[in-house]
Amino acid sequence: MEEKMNHPYINFIDLPVEILYIILNKLDNVDVLYSLFGINNKRLDFIIQDHIFSNTLNLTKIVNNAPIFDRFRNFIIPEIRSNVKCLIVDSSSIEQIHYPNVNHLKFTNFQRDNSLQHFQDESPVGCILKNQITKLELTNIDRESTKTSWERYTQTVYAHILNYSKKLEHLGVLRKTVYGNPPLLVHNLSANTFSSCTLTYLSIYVSTFTDCLCLLDGRLKQLNT
Repeated sequence: MEEKMNHPYINFIDLPVEILYIILNKLDNVDVLYSLFGINNKRLDFIIQDHIFSNTLNLTKIVNNAPIFDRFRNFIIPEIRSNVKCLIVDSSSIEQIHYPNVNHLKFTNFQRDNSLQHFQDESPVGCILKNQITKLELTNIDRESTKTSWERYTQTVYAHILNYSKKLEHLGVLRKTVYGNPPLLVHNLSANTFSSCTLTYLSIYVSTFTDCLCLLDGRLKQLNT
């Protein structure tokens, strides 16, 4: 009895695997990976390399912290690369998306002037955006206030992304604010401005109901949602 009283605490790494999973799964996975990866404990290494801790990776949280980002890029990511299916990036971290199985991209703080350049063959990530990403979610922070600018934005941004991303099945464009973000305006544009034979889901703010009807004219052959 006396011996037990002298050791009232249980070491974290000695907890049952099931309990460790429950505890770690309640924490931010980036924090878990950074804190526990490479501490030379086989049980923890086995657990944190499970896909539930690396299926989704938010690079925007660490890209501005050089020591943390460098450790992820040089030591952690090479070990979990094949597990990553979903990446959360911004324009400063998107070039780190070289993962063989990533197919879902969340692009935060999307701006035409510094983000659209990545949707080009010349971009280091152009091939992935073109041939690998099936689900793309953009949080748009651009602001346009006139119908002329909305139409131009539709041509240069929305149409370009739909034409460029050949595997895209799901496109969601989220608005950072209620007012100001450019809507899709297509009713004055040619029907061949953009098309897709793979897109099944589209969530985007449109200028008018007529623009919504235009999306059903056959240019998006597989669209159902």
